[in-house]
Amino acid sequence: MLVPINPDPIEQAINKAIDFLHESQLPYGEFKTYASPHETMGEGIFDSSPYITSFVLYSLSFWANPKITALTTKGINFLLSEMEGAGLWRYCSSRNEKNHLLFPPDVDDTCCIAFVLKQNQINFPSNINMLLANKANNGLLFTWFLPRSTLPSEILVEIKRIVKPETFLYMIFVNGADNICCVTNANTLLYLGENEHTQPIIDYLVQVGLTSQEHSCSLYLHNVFAIQYIISRAYFHSAPSLVKIKKPITDRILAQQTMLGDFGGDMNTTFAICTLLNFDYQGAALDKAIHYLLTSQQANGSWLQGSMFNDSVSYYGSEELTTALAVEALARYLKLHK
Repeated sequence: MLVPINPDPIEQAINKAIDFLHESQLPYGEFKTYASPHETMGEGIFDSSPYITSFVLYSLSFWANPKITALTTKGINFLLSEMEGAGLWRYCSSRNEKNHLLFPPDVDDTCCIAFVLKQNQINFPSNINMLLANKANNGLLFTWFLPRSTLPSEILVEIKRIVKPETFLYMIFVNGADNICCVTNANTLLYLGENEHTQPIIDYLVQVGLTSQEHSCSLYLHNVFAIQYIISRAYFHSAPSLVKIKKPITDRILAQQTMLGDFGGDMNTTFAICTLLNFDYQGAALDKAIHYLLTSQQANGSWLQGSMFNDSVSYYGSEELTTALAVEALARYLKLHK
């Protein structure tokens, strides 16, 4: 049963958060990503990428006001400016010195950004054939777009045009060429929805959820709360067949709530709240977590950054990401009561 609430402090927190995001958005539309050698995100440096911007814009879609409209328009223009070829994106932006040296375009960035553009009714070249051609034999999608012998000739030509030979060799050197990731496939499912092509993804994610494999199903995301959030939004928008994993994931999340109402810091708490909402949970743990968010907001309207994802040398996150996720959590909680 929902406990009656006073909406005023929630609306005030949302408005302060939006003011922070309005001030912190870069002039060309990007929301910052920081890379840090520490999981606690100390000593972070700016690492320009469209990936976190896509998550910020997604989270802001749950609340409407003129400032969010302006933020979204600028953010979309940034995402469109980073598109390559037939609707593909890579992690590093064109402003990032690592852009064409290390990372080729990838399915994860492409599907996250394409979903946000589709949400906002923005036209872009169809990339579905490119995505579906990037499958392994088991029907799951590889993380990276690379020149593979299994690709149709016209797609192979396009991939060779975009991916430099040294990038391909680097991916082979670090054993990343054939990486298959639960997060990449969950975001593919979010974008493409349930159909004959994505059934292997659904079966795989159900197995991940039922057997508690979130901690080991991704090379690049070790934050289990982030993985659960990404899987849950695929369920919420696109894949009702994931209903089988609602209860086990919900139970695992609830078991980790502290006496303060959080789930291990601001970022994990925002992920946990949004996942619970995606899975239709409405219990007292939600009220406690929202209360924690209201008390942990910083004076400038933000919430503290945490590590969403990582590689072998750095952890990645930002105050902008945590704050946008908090807006999603608070806005959806408020709408639930209304």
